[in-house]
Amino acid sequence: MSKYDFTNIENQIDMTESQLEDEINRYRGQSNKTSTLLTIFGILFLFIPQIYLFFTNSFSICKWYIWIVLILYVLCGITSIILFVVFLWPSKVPQKRNPEFFYADLMKQYSDDGYDVEESNKGVQYSYLGHIKQCLIDYRQMNNKKGIIHFWTYRCIIVTALCYLCIVPYVISHENKEPLKIIIMSNGQEEKKIMKPENVIQVTPVKVREGFARKKEDSVILERKREITPATERQRSIPEKKGKK
Repeated sequence: MSKYDFTNIENQIDMTESQLEDEINRYRGQSNKTSTLLTIFGILFLFIPQIYLFFTNSFSICKWYIWIVLILYVLCGITSIILFVVFLWPSKVPQKRNPEFFYADLMKQYSDDGYDVEESNKGVQYSYLGHIKQCLIDYRQMNNKKGIIHFWTYRCIIVTALCYLCIVPYVISHENKEPLKIIIMSNGQEEKKIMKPENVIQVTPVKVREGFARKKEDSVILERKREITPATERQRSIPEKKGKK
């Protein structure tokens, strides 16, 4: 009998089992993509701490387009993670029945219904064909669903990666520079804070009474330069007069 005789029940079973095996292999192949996705996520979120610290400390000096890229990066990153979790969520995988159920239990049931061995065998064959057809349908639906989720996961990852490639070089190029204290002028121009003489920190020498050792070696006192008024001068001179007496 020809192999492609579609009226033959055995040929129908062979073709259905072949397609079912293809869908099972497809399902296993999608499950094997988990390690690849985890590696991609590890790379895309490697600089999350640096990015967070940079934007929290430099909130006011970042350009508007950098903030747009950051928002896209965060939104697409969160979306890709959610889709990845949905992709990993356990599915209801169809399981083929034990062969003994067909050639023993089901065969006996047909025999009990009054069919001879030949007709009972045909009944078991058609029951088995219907069983693997349903398994094929369930596997195909499950694979199509996972395929759609996998498709959109990679699309979100691509957008996240593009934003990532824009943000990380920007952060690395700016995080090593000391932030300048800038003053926003009324005309919109930016100017560095200028050091003025009155803001200089005065370093004074340590005075030690003759005959006494210094309490701390090489210690200095840092104090702001202040204006000396007559009142402060009189306050300084009072202990000196008492010392002379």
